[in-house]
Amino acid sequence: MKKSIFLAASLAVLAFASCSKSDDNDHKNDVPADHYQLNSDGLTLVKWTNSSTTTLDMQADSKLQRVNTIGTEAFKGSNLTSIVFPNSLKEIGESAFAGTKLTGGVKFNTASNVVFGKGAFYFSDIVSVQLPYTTEISSSMFSHCYHLKEVTFGKVGVISNGAFHSCHALTQIDLRGSGVRQIGEAAFASCTALTKVFLPASVEKIDGLVFGYCKSLQSITIDALNPPTLGDDIFFNLSANEIPNIYVPAISVDDYKRAAKWSTYAAKIHPKP
Repeated sequence: MKKSIFLAASLAVLAFASCSKSDDNDHKNDVPADHYQLNSDGLTLVKWTNSSTTTLDMQADSKLQRVNTIGTEAFKGSNLTSIVFPNSLKEIGESAFAGTKLTGGVKFNTASNVVFGKGAFYFSDIVSVQLPYTTEISSSMFSHCYHLKEVTFGKVGVISNGAFHSCHALTQIDLRGSGVRQIGEAAFASCTALTKVFLPASVEKIDGLVFGYCKSLQSITIDALNPPTLGDDIFFNLSANEIPNIYVPAISVDDYKRAAKWSTYAAKIHPKP
C-alpha cells in the first residue's frame, strides 16, 4: 500500500516538473514585460518603452502574440529595424511606426485583414513590404518613405490620399489582382523614380494629382474596360513630352479617348500590347 502511494506521489511530482519545464520553454522567447505597455485586456499594445529594441517577433512571444491592435504612435521614432506581427493583428493605429527605421522589414500574416491608421509608416526607412488584405491603404500611410523600393499588394479596396507620396525609390506599382476600386488624390505624387504603373480591371475612380511630379513615368497600363472617373491634373507639373503612354484594352481605346478628362491625353492612349 505504502509502495503504491509513494509511486503515485512520484509520478505526480514528475508530471508537475514536466509541465513546469514545458511552461518555461513556452516563455523562453518572451520579451521582458517592462519593455512595453499593454492595455488591461492585453489585446492592445499601447506603447513600446524600450528604446534599445531593434528586432521584435511578436508572434514568438506568449503575451504579444495575443495582441490584435497596435496603438497610436506605439513605436513612433523608435530604433526598431524589423518586426514580425502576430497572426492575430487586426489594426495598426495612426503614426504607429512613423519615423522608425524598419530597414529590415515588416512581416504580416498576409492572409489577415488589417485596418491601418493615417500615416502608419510615415517617414520610416522601410525598404520593402508585402501587405495583407485591407479595406483601405490609409492616407499618408507610406508618405515620405524615401527608401521604399518594393510594395506587394494584397486585396485592397481604396488607396487613400497621399498614401505613397514622395516615395522616391519606388520604380513600379503593380495593382493587378488587388481589386482596388479607388485611388486617392496625390496617392503616388512625387514618386520621382516611378516608371511603370499597372491598374486592374476593378478600378473605377482615379483622383486628381495622383501622378503629379512623377517625371520618370513611362507607361500606365489599365485593364478596366470602362474608363475610370478621372480627377483633375493627374499628371500635374509634367510637360506634354513627359506625359506617359496610357495602355488600355483595345476594345476600349475610343471610349477612353472620348471620356471626360481622359480626352486631354487622347494622343497618349494606345491599345495594350
